[in-house]
Amino acid sequence: MHSVAMFIFAMTAGPLGCHRYAAAPARPSAPTLAGTRRPFSPTRDGNPVMAGISYGPFRTGQRPGGPHPTPGQIRQDLDLLASTWALVRVYSSQQPTETILQVLRDHQIPIQVVIGAWIAGDSEEGAAAANRAEVDEA
Repeated sequence: MHSVAMFIFAMTAGPLGCHRYAAAPARPSAPTLAGTRRPFSPTRDGNPVMAGISYGPFRTGQRPGGPHPTPGQIRQDLDLLASTWALVRVYSSQQPTETILQVLRDHQIPIQVVIGAWIAGDSEEGAAAANRAEVDEA
């Protein structure tokens, strides 16, 4: 048995949040290593999804920067999550997020993804370039 670190988060559709996001210019679809960006519409079966879960796929001995979980381990996690959650937030725009998106697509798992950007501290070597890559990919 393994444990996966997960934290519940909630999305609210308050007037301020809706206005702020509605006023933002639409980001054009752009191909990425994981696929094509699409408009974000958090719904399942036509109903709004108002809660999701943060997902970090790392198991014992795995970490950001490697080694990463296998596609099979990620599928196992996503199959479990899909039984309860329609929305998942991930912490990074790079690996293993690309694998997560590929597994969702390949196995048609009905989960939408909110992609985060992991921003390293300024004191870390190469942080500026790594941070720029995260933001650009997200």
